[in-house]
Amino acid sequence: MNFNVIYRKICAPGVFLMSRFRYPQKFLIVSILFATPIALGLYFFVGEINTEIKTIQMEQNGIMYLTPAQLLLKDMQQHRGITGVVLSGETSFNQTLFNKRKEIDSVLMELERMDVEKGIELKLGAEPARIRDIKNEWIDIKQKFDKNIFTPETSFRAHTSLIQDIMFFIVYIGDNSNLTLDQHLSTSYLIDAFINRVPIISENMGQLRASGLILPPGKRMSYGEKQIFLSLSNTADANIKRLNTRMKFVFADDYEIQKILAMPLKDATDGVETLLSVVDKKIIRADTNTLLREEYYNVSTQSIDSVFNFYNKAVPVINTLLQNRIDALKQRRNILFTLVGISLALVVYLFVGFYFGVKETIDILRHATGRMLENTQSEKIVLNTKDEFSEIVNSFNIVINAFTVANTNLKDSLAKKETTEQELKKSAYEMAEFNQLMVGRELKMMELKEEITALKKQLGG
Repeated sequence: MNFNVIYRKICAPGVFLMSRFRYPQKFLIVSILFATPIALGLYFFVGEINTEIKTIQMEQNGIMYLTPAQLLLKDMQQHRGITGVVLSGETSFNQTLFNKRKEIDSVLMELERMDVEKGIELKLGAEPARIRDIKNEWIDIKQKFDKNIFTPETSFRAHTSLIQDIMFFIVYIGDNSNLTLDQHLSTSYLIDAFINRVPIISENMGQLRASGLILPPGKRMSYGEKQIFLSLSNTADANIKRLNTRMKFVFADDYEIQKILAMPLKDATDGVETLLSVVDKKIIRADTNTLLREEYYNVSTQSIDSVFNFYNKAVPVINTLLQNRIDALKQRRNILFTLVGISLALVVYLFVGFYFGVKETIDILRHATGRMLENTQSEKIVLNTKDEFSEIVNSFNIVINAFTVANTNLKDSLAKKETTEQELKKSAYEMAEFNQLMVGRELKMMELKEEITALKKQLGG
């Protein structure tokens, strides 16, 4: 079967349908059919971008929420060590303990404020209860200390239990704010650093600080006690090495991050090594405790502060990375909207141009038809197009040419007819004159004959 026949059969319903509408209606139908899938695709694509932006914004809120929680962790670890020193009889730390209490109370208030501000956005429905439990534990610790119920060992255990709850709280916030689900290398490793590594390292070092501070000077160290310090030291060392390994990948991926965090990471690593070296020399390898409490407190606190300093330097970097991703997504979305807007404007513009082009062609043909009927159209129609309408105009020009030829022939025929009629009229006139002349001659001959006859009668008579 001929392809054109098959094609016409397949397209017949469409031709039948579209031939029933005017061009604006045709444009509307075609536009709807094209725009619907494009609009759906755009809707889902933009929806994905907006969802990703919202996810990153939740991560930013999570970082804001975690900042006071990390500060609470740091202060609580320090309070544990100071309390152990004071309970061990070092009264010179009393004012430091009092000041640290005030700092913790202030941080808890900031944490509660942050929960009111960001808790709903992060959908942390259970967090007020968690913060309240942490606050109640803190109040209980203060009351037991004030009532002289604590011993250095019981204070250590109570503080450590509270610190564990704070660390669980930090991880919980990280999970609910999607921080731990981040799939980008740089941000995911940095987030892991300050949600998991920094708290664990600081807690290992905090326990080394608190445990060392409550040791009586000159105390002979048992094997079990040395093993506790050795276990904490090994855990801290393993975690700082793991942190360095992960940060190498981050630095290799982004040189700008390396410029900002390389030195703080080195300081944190040196701080950990310094404290572990002191513990190894003064406790693990020594027969008796040779630590000087104030000196050990200062060394251990500086080491732990260097770890938290790395955290403080990393937070702005993470915020910058997250904001850059948001900006990039918004830029993609804006570019998409711009391109779609330009495309729609061009489509509308071209449709309008096409419609007016059709109208112009129709008007030209209509006027040409009118002039044909008035016998004033003899020139070909010139249409400055290369589409199918030019074929229509070419066909119309053929009709015009045929009509012009026919009209010319008709005029020639009429002219010939008129000439012939004039000649016939002239011939008839001449014939009439000839006939009249001949009739006059016959009449004259008859008169002459009558006169001759009359003369004959006269002569004969």
